Amino acid sequence: MRDYFNPLVLLVVVGMFAWGMLDGEGSGTNAGVWAMSLCVSAFLVNGALSLARLIAHRPALMGVVWSVAYLILSACAWVMLHAPETDVFEEEKAALKAQLAAWKGQGKSPFVSVQQEQDCLLVLAAGLGKNQLLRELLALPEAAPNKEVLQKAARAAVENGRRKSLQLLLDAGVSADAVVEGGSLLSTAAVNGQRDMATLLLERGAKPDRADADGVSPIMHAVINDDLPMARVLMQAGANPAAKAPDGRDAYSCSRTAEMDEVLQKKG
Repeated sequence: MRDYFNPLVLLVVVGMFAWGMLDGEGSGTNAGVWAMSLCVSAFLVNGALSLARLIAHRPALMGVVWSVAYLILSACAWVMLHAPETDVFEEEKAALKAQLAAWKGQGKSPFVSVQQEQDCLLVLAAGLGKNQLLRELLALPEAAPNKEVLQKAARAAVENGRRKSLQLLLDAGVSADAVVEGGSLLSTAAVNGQRDMATLLLERGAKPDRADADGVSPIMHAVINDDLPMARVLMQAGANPAAKAPDGRDAYSCSRTAEMDEVLQKKG
């Protein structure tokens, strides 16, 4: 176990560095603190062991090497913690403000499609996961009255698996049970196999049995797609596999495998 201690610690530290650099939601500072604390502790442990081995006239080269490595990593963590904060979205914000100003001068809105059969900017931002742009648009006074557009943006987020975008739209007032063009957001998640989106919607209060315009429930969509993970999520939320569609079918009759049959027998 002793031989694996330093490699394991190094892997954890590298993971913390990666987390600190990639996480754009404010956890980078915590990652830097933990990485620095771990590096300093590992440096002290290796240094003490190396010194003890030297006093006992035993080889201590690897201990010294690891001590130096952790000292360097501690310095990197310190730099990460004290690096000046920069707004990585500064250019995007400036471009957005210029675009909004131009649209305002032309009487246009980011909540209205520029051309027929094209999505407006808000829906595109949600579908593409442009969350900073989405935040800026949701903060505009025109956002709240455009309920249908916000719901359409939520559907785009669900279809494309944009969890953070969906969270922003739900926080902005979109109902987790919203119905867009005949389909609930949960049905959209089931049709597209977006299990994380379904989990989030259920956590926010979506009804597991709300059928779409064709009378097909989310659990039926999951079974038709033979999507076991989605079916498990819906069953755990209390979905009713016996709910009938207009044609008389239910989730049980749509099942094609023993594994799916087993999932449908389990109550939430």
